Amino acid sequence: MKAWGGFIANTLAFGRVQHQTMTAGILPLDVARAQASRGEAFVPVVHVEDSLIVGKKARRHQVHGDALTREEWQTLPSGMARATWYRDTETGDLIAAMDNGLQASVSRTGAVDTVYRDRAAEQKIKSGRWVKVAK
Repeated sequence: MKAWGGFIANTLAFGRVQHQTMTAGILPLDVARAQASRGEAFVPVVHVEDSLIVGKKARRHQVHGDALTREEWQTLPSGMARATWYRDTETGDLIAAMDNGLQASVSRTGAVDTVYRDRAAEQKIKSGRWVKVAK
């Protein structure tokens, strides 16, 4: 967690993309097993590129007023560790639905593609677009 905290602090302090990546955690064992049993190739190590924090997408979220706070970035690994995991049936990505209202979309490569507040999350679950993985 110290390394993650340093990564977030340095990325925000520098304020622009340096093409750095940091591990945010690993997929929970039950999620990894469920993916493997489906025969889906995936990387279980979840990582975040600094461009997600200070790049174009981050600036767009700043303008719209829905960017993550420093604290939300700092606590992302612990939030993902406690998350309920879903598979997005349209994209194939895994979705970590965290108890703080954030969702993180994780690609098959283990990259966190986005972290956001999906206002349609409940509807995506009810409609079957997001299917709970494991348990």
